[in-house]
Amino acid sequence: MLHVFSASMQNRFMSFVLTGILCLFPAASAHAESPPYEDNYGGIWRTGWEDVMFSMDYEGGVRGVYGPGMNGRFAGTVRVQRLRANWAADQGETRCAEPRWGSPYWGEVVMDFADGAGQLSGVWGACGQAPDKPFTGRRLSPLDMNAEIGMPAGKTLPSAPDPSAPGLRADAAQDALPGSAPGAQPAVDPGPESPPTDFPKMPNSFQVGSAHADPASLLPPDTALDNVLLGKVWETDALLDRAPEKALPVGWTYRTAYASYLPLNESGPLLDVRVFTGQEPALKMLESSAGEGLEGVSPAPDLAPGAIRGRENGRSVLWFRTAQALVRVSAPEAGLADQLAKLVLQAR
Repeated sequence: MLHVFSASMQNRFMSFVLTGILCLFPAASAHAESPPYEDNYGGIWRTGWEDVMFSMDYEGGVRGVYGPGMNGRFAGTVRVQRLRANWAADQGETRCAEPRWGSPYWGEVVMDFADGAGQLSGVWGACGQAPDKPFTGRRLSPLDMNAEIGMPAGKTLPSAPDPSAPGLRADAAQDALPGSAPGAQPAVDPGPESPPTDFPKMPNSFQVGSAHADPASLLPPDTALDNVLLGKVWETDALLDRAPEKALPVGWTYRTAYASYLPLNESGPLLDVRVFTGQEPALKMLESSAGEGLEGVSPAPDLAPGAIRGRENGRSVLWFRTAQALVRVSAPEAGLADQLAKLVLQAR
């Protein structure tokens, strides 16, 4: 079927589409727009509660399993450095009067992760009681973002607590857990170094099935910025590199990847790069509305044919095409944005 849009219809449609896409990759102009968590805490953990294995997604969502042989599973949300989750199992310490999520043992668990993502302290509770039983733990091995975690066959995954509940909001203070001193480092029994032998073997990454070019391959590594931008050493602050393929309402498909960068051990300046690959009509539709929402839009032919520059939320923004992709870079100042864009072009 041939889809024909008038100019006004296309502008309104693309404004809606681009707004939705940019909501997935919020502008990195303020701390509140950064990811709602401090680090990727996914992995296999040995704790005084149970051995647990979980993965995180890019919104801070968590799903995992625990207590091999118990059909234990849990789901929750990370905000800042705290995970709050609901758990359920077929075996446990306290049998509840009523089953939930298909199991007679269930409750809530809260974990606070120490800086460096290698240790935690937490509390757990059962049968709807507030978590108050303390434990500590350490990570035996990490898992990639979006790593696939297999759930026990025939078992329902618990629902996650409301992310807007007190103690989960990204702007909420991290109150000390019951039974733990504020700021105290967990005292963890060293235990064996290897993961539990009866944990299921899981892939360590989420593979994206798509015929489109991998947009993450166009993201410059942080080492490419070292000593080139401001003479500083840089590190990747946030990364989305395995987002699944998406489709526009008219059927054209595309992929996206995103990275932000900060100078090592500094809070700014924050730089970000967003890459779109996919069917050419999809990229052209995105490109046609790239200037919407920008102030002072002007051509940037010195960078690339058809490139534009402007400002958004006080930051300098550049949109441009490469042979394979549509790219958006953002930085506090125009000079930094230009240098970052040239690094992306060099990485083609």
